[in-house]
Amino acid sequence: MLSERLKPAEVFSTDKTLYEHLASLETLDEIQQWIKNIFVSIIEYRTIRKSDKNKYVRMVQEYIHEHYNENISSENIAEKIGVSYSYLRRLYNEELNMSITDYLNTYRIEKAKNMLKNSNLNLEKIALSVGYNNIQSFKRYFKKYEGITPSEYRKIYS
Repeated sequence: MLSERLKPAEVFSTDKTLYEHLASLETLDEIQQWIKNIFVSIIEYRTIRKSDKNKYVRMVQEYIHEHYNENISSENIAEKIGVSYSYLRRLYNEELNMSITDYLNTYRIEKAKNMLKNSNLNLEKIALSVGYNNIQSFKRYFKKYEGITPSEYRKIYS
């Protein structure tokens, strides 16, 4: 509980402190049952917290999938889903080992790769259609994530 910064009051729904409750138990069987209940409560609480975390990660991804072609930032996303930016950034890094910005750029680049393969649109139109405000940013991120330029990619895969 300490490593996850859990407070006993968050996990256990009782007016008594854990020590007061333990002191009120009289038999070894009562103590054993109480300890079992503590572990069950901790597991249930962690399961709920994990599902909340997964919910926020899914909400971020859904928002990106719907708005990747707009001028969005991690701060905007946090505001839209109703959590603090610092919490969301930390959560996303913990859960996926990548930043929200990396996920957004990866998603945009995947969309751009599809367009490079399946259309004759020029690079500037592709850049704008996947959410980059200028072609230089698009080329820089494409090279960062794919290791080649968009033009090289198009030559190879179309």
